[in-house]
Amino acid sequence: MTTASDIPADMLAALDAFDKACEADLAAFARELEAEESPPMLFHYTDDAGLKGILEYGNIRLTDVLNLNDPAELRHGFSHAIDVWERAQRAAHPKARCSLSSLNGF
Repeated sequence: MTTASDIPADMLAALDAFDKACEADLAAFARELEAEESPPMLFHYTDDAGLKGILEYGNIRLTDVLNLNDPAELRHGFSHAIDVWERAQRAAHPKARCSLSSLNGF
């Protein structure tokens, strides 16, 4: 089993820098989403029990994305993440670029 002490210091530093860059990218993406104006109307597909709960408690519960029954919902969310990734890749040094070609059919 590999431990942190088995990894060269320069590689650990590079991994740390990568982690910080990823967190910065994620924070920038979150700020971008938060800066967008909310839509004037929100559609929420539910059953009668769900509607009753929304009206009684005044809130909407969300489902884990992996439990959705409509792949279009998941695809829509991923399309935003892929757009951010591709913009970052275009700005990256050529040797640091990664491809999302495996997700193109998603």
